[in-house]
Amino acid sequence: PDNIGFLPTAKDYFANAGCLDAVTFTGMLTGSLKYAALAAASIYVAPSYSEGFSMSVLEGMASGLPCVITTGCNFPEAAKADAAYVVDIDAEAIANALTQCLQFPQQAKEMGIRARQLIFEQYTWKRIAANLIDIYQAILHQKPF
Repeated sequence: PDNIGFLPTAKDYFANAGCLDAVTFTGMLTGSLKYAALAAASIYVAPSYSEGFSMSVLEGMASGLPCVITTGCNFPEAAKADAAYVVDIDAEAIANALTQCLQFPQQAKEMGIRARQLIFEQYTWKRIAANLIDIYQAILHQKPF
């Protein structure tokens, strides 16, 4: 969603680059439209300057897509698991990661598989709840977690 009014700037950028017709600005997608968009995508890209914890990134990764995310997404675990390209907030770095995905589709596919695996092993609601219970138990028993 364009909460801060950045859409006109983004459209101007793509227009000046001569590729506005190749970009679709959907706005926020929810429900079946969101899942259809993820199913139709080849790569998930999140060029974010700042995220607390991006549910959108988790959804892209859970979809098994090769992902290019920036350090602003605050998800270094994705890089550690080799489950996404985590790059600087820089157009060239993003372009290089996208190029890698396109030039080496088998590696990109394998990265998408690792991404999905990471999310389903570590970031399901059931797993998060179990981790939280473990933390509460450690606090109650004054053990380091």
